[in-house]
Amino acid sequence: MLYRRAMFGAQYRHPTFGVLESLSAASVRRSGPRIVALGGGTGLASLLRGLKEHTENITAVVTTADDGGSSGRLREELEIPPPGDARQCLIALSDSEPLMEELLSYRFESGAALGGHSFGNLLLAALSHTQGSFHEALQGAASLLAVRGQVVPAALGSDIQLQARTGGGKILEGESSIGKAGEPIADLWIVPSDPHVNPAVIQAIDEADLIVIGPGSLYTSILPNFLVPGISGAVASSSVPKILVCNVATQHGETDGMSASDHLDVFRRHTSLEITHFLVNGRPLPIADHFHQTPLTTGTSIPGFSGGLVLRDLVSEIQTSRHDPQKLAKAVLSINRTRG
Repeated sequence: MLYRRAMFGAQYRHPTFGVLESLSAASVRRSGPRIVALGGGTGLASLLRGLKEHTENITAVVTTADDGGSSGRLREELEIPPPGDARQCLIALSDSEPLMEELLSYRFESGAALGGHSFGNLLLAALSHTQGSFHEALQGAASLLAVRGQVVPAALGSDIQLQARTGGGKILEGESSIGKAGEPIADLWIVPSDPHVNPAVIQAIDEADLIVIGPGSLYTSILPNFLVPGISGAVASSSVPKILVCNVATQHGETDGMSASDHLDVFRRHTSLEITHFLVNGRPLPIADHFHQTPLTTGTSIPGFSGGLVLRDLVSEIQTSRHDPQKLAKAVLSINRTRG
């Protein structure tokens, strides 16, 4: 099995590597730190793409509250958790990029039933039924795709809905509505309020050497994980470094006008968690006006925050509103190495 995975990875990622180099790299990754990453969307996928080059002991935790697009349709029609965020994480952790990314991200453009669905979402929907649960579906997909690590849903079940109240008193129902709020979010909760936490998440947190929170959409990808009973408590009980990764830029419709310290305040208020490190991009780059996003950074200190404020160059040179996977992974791992 090790030989096959080394050869598979060499074929798709390092065509100039020989078998011995691939085996050596795989050995290093197998002994890497145990990392739990909680986030969602393209932000979490960027983190995972960088981390998988250093460790295979990764657990990516994704929310099951998504209700938009293909994920929302499959959730409603097939009564399964939304597969979109999980699909992105599986792609990011797969040894077989970019071939698998192209295949799993392929979106059907026509047909009443298939139009708008991605192949990866349909694959996870099929596995959910053949394997008996969404959690088992993700384990099966991980085996098929030669994934470094595992992807697990935060909660068991498919009936979780995210709800919010804006500063103006408007009640928003569903992640897709909250992501387009257009005004500050005052409060956030899930219905039902007591879904069953996935035991695999609690176990991974208990065994972790490092916990990384974000990047991702603050209200619709990161915080929903911590609204599941048991997750905040498990993170609070852990003695390992807990890093909150600030997004590189605001998200249009969701966090317009917020600063980096605002992101930290919102996270602490909704989770009651004290993190050990706040990792912020220290090299903001201009973002084209049509994206309606503002770069996020901060000074050398944040009033009321006693943890470590870490400023690093984390930004992608190509997409200046996003993290560079390699830069982000190196910054996260450097915090782990220097802890204590």
